[in-house]
Amino acid sequence: MVLQHLIYDGIDMNMNRNVEKFVQKEKFLIMDDQLISLGSQHIWNEWKSKDLPDLSALEDGIAGENPKGRGTSMENVNSHFIFNALNNIKCAVMLQEENAANLIDNFSKYLRYVFCYSGRDVLVPAGKVLDCLLCYGDLQEARFEKLQFEYCVGTTDFTMPPFYMEEVVYVVIKEFVMEKTCDGYLIVETEEEANQNVIKIQTLSGICSHEKWEKLMGSSGKLSEILSKGKRHGYAVSAKMHEKGGVCIRIAIPCQK
Repeated sequence: MVLQHLIYDGIDMNMNRNVEKFVQKEKFLIMDDQLISLGSQHIWNEWKSKDLPDLSALEDGIAGENPKGRGTSMENVNSHFIFNALNNIKCAVMLQEENAANLIDNFSKYLRYVFCYSGRDVLVPAGKVLDCLLCYGDLQEARFEKLQFEYCVGTTDFTMPPFYMEEVVYVVIKEFVMEKTCDGYLIVETEEEANQNVIKIQTLSGICSHEKWEKLMGSSGKLSEILSKGKRHGYAVSAKMHEKGGVCIRIAIPCQK
């Protein structure tokens, strides 16, 4: 097939000598001079049913995942977050803000991650989890004016459930930032320590009342629920308030050999 003028994501693919490797790696088909993403189960099934030639190299799955194992549930979609993200993107576009295009890209990446892993009992490479969290963080920053994320990634050499980190960050934002019990500066840090991979999610200042902390850490509290879920995965999880204010949640995942 001769490509007349193939453009993908603003890149003239005709100028890319590695276009074949790109298509192979990212799971695309080139048909009628169009680059068609196989990131959709529906599109994949449609092309597969036509018995097109030379599809064997793509049989291992869609976007690196096994089609039979892809998520079909939407249980991990937070409708309030989706609607708020769309409203923020709409405002950014109407105001012609510079970050509008980035917000759209992050929203697309976040949804793709959710659609791929929602409802699946799998472990995901930490790099993918953090990539999704970056998109989630950018979208939340657009919503909350004073919220600022900082990422200090020292290691990604481990796996974890796909939405556990997002659950932790959501609780911190909801119970501390939105309630203004601390500032909006949120740090996500990963590092390898002895025989474990440690994740820290923390804010640096702000006062949380004793009553509220007891409620969050009680048997039915939000933080208590997070700790219990982590322990069921075999993690050593803890949450504490700093002496100078702020909260720190620590997740220790045993090294996987």
